[in-house]
Amino acid sequence: MKNRFVTKYYSLCVAVILSSVICIGTLISIAVLNVYKNEIKSSLSESAHAFSPIIKDCIEQNDIETEDGAKKLSDAVSVIDIIPDYNIAVVSLQNGTTISATEDEQYGKTLDNTVIKNIPSDGFFSSETTLEGFFNEKMFSFSLPVNTAKGEYYIIIYTKVESYNNLVVRIVQVFATVFVISVAITLTVLYLVTRDMMRPVSLMVKAAERFGKGDFSEKLEIGDSDEFGELAAAMNNMAHSLAGLESSRKSFIANVSHELKTPMTTIGGFVDGILDGTIPPEMHKQYLTIVSEEVNRLSRMVRSMLNISKYESGEIEMKKERFDITALTVKTVFLFEKRINDHHVDVLGLDSEPHYIIADMDLVQQIIYNLIENAIKFVDIGGYIAFSFTEDKGKTYVAVRNSGGGLTEEEIPKVFERFYKTDESHGKDKTGVGLGLAIVRSIINLHDGHIIVKSKPGEYTEFSFGLESAKEPRRKPRRKGAYDGE
Repeated sequence: MKNRFVTKYYSLCVAVILSSVICIGTLISIAVLNVYKNEIKSSLSESAHAFSPIIKDCIEQNDIETEDGAKKLSDAVSVIDIIPDYNIAVVSLQNGTTISATEDEQYGKTLDNTVIKNIPSDGFFSSETTLEGFFNEKMFSFSLPVNTAKGEYYIIIYTKVESYNNLVVRIVQVFATVFVISVAITLTVLYLVTRDMMRPVSLMVKAAERFGKGDFSEKLEIGDSDEFGELAAAMNNMAHSLAGLESSRKSFIANVSHELKTPMTTIGGFVDGILDGTIPPEMHKQYLTIVSEEVNRLSRMVRSMLNISKYESGEIEMKKERFDITALTVKTVFLFEKRINDHHVDVLGLDSEPHYIIADMDLVQQIIYNLIENAIKFVDIGGYIAFSFTEDKGKTYVAVRNSGGGLTEEEIPKVFERFYKTDESHGKDKTGVGLGLAIVRSIINLHDGHIIVKSKPGEYTEFSFGLESAKEPRRKPRRKGAYDGE
């Protein structure tokens, strides 16, 4: 059998249960036996104190040296027979010899002086002892001094240990029976409970094996709300995420293959046409120009994919600094001056006051550049591109809005996907590869910022992103007597 977690857990529980039952049983047995001993001690003590006056009166009123006196003492001693299994012996202090007893074998026995010296005035209880040979076998006894006018005597009331030993045997038998039955029931219940408790673990192991093979179709069905239920829910979420990543991977490969195949087919076709003479020499320059454009598009696409990979893996070392994002936006807009004029587009909102942020200036300019380029692609002729700058809760927000066809509700969640192009963009964007907005999102995530898309079909589309604000740098105080030159 494999040394699995279930086996280890079950073995540990069995060991703990067995140890607990044995310890509890032992403690209970010891407690019961101690109680029994105390009961014997109490009973012997009460009997000794009860018979002490009787023995004293009999000794004082009779001459126990005579046959008649000895008989009367013997009759007094025999009263102990009313208590089953109890016996009594009367010992004279003069010579330590037994002068009367309920058992004939005790007559003439001598009590050792060391025992006599250890008997206090209120009596002495001896557990499982022979009293230094006074008894032929071990007894429970209680010795009590009896002071009479004729001398000092001791009465010893005792009972055999046999009853105690029988009790020990009965306790062991009962304990063994209870132990076997309880352990059998407990282990059976424990096995069933452990098997049921570990069932989710087995299901999770099988699910993990399926996930490892790329099969995310079957989800874990564990309805419990305990830790296993939470773990199952986490694994289902993980499977959903992995399924999404797998779908994205396949889509990415398909898109990359498509985007690479189209220009490479064009390049290959035109080059082959030039080499085999299908394209006449006077048209070589025209077709080589197309080949050059396609090569440049391939280069841009590869460069963009490499940049996205660096942004998402954190390989880019950002150089954060304080700068005015309003001024950076104005500077970036001028890079599109010709295209803006060609589309007769009005640019609004650049007269805003300075807004300072802490970020990597080059990467932020890439964000603004991509958003402006995207806005110019889809703005309607004679339309507008509007910028707005606001601050809220430690972040500065920059919004880029363009008039035009806008996005549908189905398109908005997809615009940041790699290689995604809307139906409208397929007609308007001839040179792009669908990676600009993916780069924007990656850079913003790198800065722990966020971006929001708003759109109203037929009216506008707006991209708004927020980055960490920075206080405007303090101006140095003007020195006394200084003046501004013309």
